Amino acid sequence: MVAHAAGGVGIGMLAFAYGGNYLIPRLAGKRPEEFVILHSRQVKSKDGDYLQSMRHFLDGATLMYDGAAFRMQPVNELACGIYTYNAELSDSQAEEIAEHAQSVFDLLVQECPEFESAVCGKTFRISILLRTIDNEAIMCRMFDGENPLSS
Repeated sequence: MVAHAAGGVGIGMLAFAYGGNYLIPRLAGKRPEEFVILHSRQVKSKDGDYLQSMRHFLDGATLMYDGAAFRMQPVNELACGIYTYNAELSDSQAEEIAEHAQSVFDLLVQECPEFESAVCGKTFRISILLRTIDNEAIMCRMFDGENPLSS
């Protein structure tokens, strides 16, 4: 079973995430709750909606595509979050979710030149989050990897 973050380390990680995801963007004049949803139709057509979505992403909004949420972090990192409702997530299920996040990332890099140039050289981090009945998100596993464009 995937272990839940606990104790002082978990609290420290949550405080760091809160600062990086909420306080720092607020101080920079950005609302961390801003997000855009990108569709495959927009990616194929590269129409005005696509360009507007990319502008918002580059300006700090979270980009949602195929169940994955991507957000630039102030520590030269691209964070990707994916929710699960499965509290009994096995290692193989976590790996499958992380592989999906990686494939969405790879598709966006391949199909969206604006995304590719924005994430080049950044560390890519995938977080799998547990969604509870109370609508709370609890981090249940972190999967870190290096962005293939950073080499």
